Amino acid sequence: MVASARHHLGIALCRLIPLTVVRCSRLSEDVSLHAWSNQPPTGGLLAPLAAGNDSRYHSAPLPPTGDLGQDDFHGSALICKSVRDEAARDLGSLLSSGGNATRLGTHTEDVRALLTSFLNWNKCVSLDGGVASRSGAKLMMSPDSKWVVKVVKPAEFGLLWNLLEFDKTWTYENGTWLNWKCMLEKRDPDRCSVSHNPYTNRYRKHIESATSLILPLKMMVKSQNIVVMPNVDLEVRRVLKELGSTAVVKKFDAKPIQVSTSAQRPALLRELLTLGWAPAHDGSLVCGRVSLEWFRATNQYESKGFSRRAEKHGNSCWMQLQRALVADTNLLDNFLGRKLVDYSLLVHLAQIEFKTLPANFELPVGCILSTQLQGQAILMCVSIIDYLMERTVLRWMESWTKDKKFHGYAIGVRNLLKCVGDPSLEDCNEYLAEACEPDPNMSPWCVLVAARARQALQLIVSEGVF
Repeated sequence: MVASARHHLGIALCRLIPLTVVRCSRLSEDVSLHAWSNQPPTGGLLAPLAAGNDSRYHSAPLPPTGDLGQDDFHGSALICKSVRDEAARDLGSLLSSGGNATRLGTHTEDVRALLTSFLNWNKCVSLDGGVASRSGAKLMMSPDSKWVVKVVKPAEFGLLWNLLEFDKTWTYENGTWLNWKCMLEKRDPDRCSVSHNPYTNRYRKHIESATSLILPLKMMVKSQNIVVMPNVDLEVRRVLKELGSTAVVKKFDAKPIQVSTSAQRPALLRELLTLGWAPAHDGSLVCGRVSLEWFRATNQYESKGFSRRAEKHGNSCWMQLQRALVADTNLLDNFLGRKLVDYSLLVHLAQIEFKTLPANFELPVGCILSTQLQGQAILMCVSIIDYLMERTVLRWMESWTKDKKFHGYAIGVRNLLKCVGDPSLEDCNEYLAEACEPDPNMSPWCVLVAARARQALQLIVSEGVF
């Protein structure tokens, strides 16, 4: 029976994934999801395509001669091969069980897209860990640049695995789901039972919301501590392409002020100072799906038209971004009793030439577009990355010895975004001073923080501290 199920599963894969390299011509009792072939199918369901010498079915020779060198092949390329194999297993499991999403919440169509992207696994591009990841983690890009593969530390992967555990306090009895822990405390079946399936982990539920800034993990390979995520750079480039721009995108990986090693944080604030842009006070912002008629009516003919449909325009766009960050950091600050720390805000910035928005233009979650400058626009996209570190006892002790860098981390990240929105706030003096250090006269805001510093010093002297 098991062999028969495997046989039918292999047939289903051949029908549903015409690009697969699963051997389809000799499906028998020994067929498994690991039975990959480097040759095009010679018979069976895919015989017509094979006969046509379709180049999609020809794998690159081994060892690879393309993007990866001989020395790196058995590292980076084989990691990508593991991703391909895992995608095939996940897809097979979803098709055989009738499910629509994996443990991470990745839907069937995304699993199929992952499998397609990694078919030519030996064409993965190895990224420089020293540049792409301060921790030196191994990073790879899929051959089509749609996905980023990261090998995380065992402790980080173990944390993710545990966070995805379903709530084991539920049992199914007589057509309802009963929580036995609730029953022990309250002894009331009406208050401790639900009719729907409660097995939805918190991470999956939050990521599937329409407002989260957390960069979702779409696949994980437990045997090698691998996680796979979308390439967010690709989405930003898509937006620029829709706007008809080829502008250079600047990317900043920023952490809150208590983390002294965030090298790109001052550069982010300096870029905003150079642009003279305070998003929190920008009434021309647009976000989400934008109506072309609305834009023409308000931005070109009405000076205060942004109050109309305010949920997608004006200052409310920045408020939405802040609310989304609060929800995300609340999750990370208490994820099933665990505090996650050391995550970053990944901020993309681009200044582009601009005339008008295309019809039915839609910005991704976390992106805002400023149109306050004549003939110019500023695109900003914000996401949360690298969120798999738990503040354990050892991390707590480390935090005490390093200026409490992990204490109040969620609040610190919120303050970082607040200061990105308006660097002139008094709470942002440290951020502003850090950004203005190379040139105290680069911006009026730099002059402001210098004046505040002098006032504070005069106050200290007047009170006789010195």
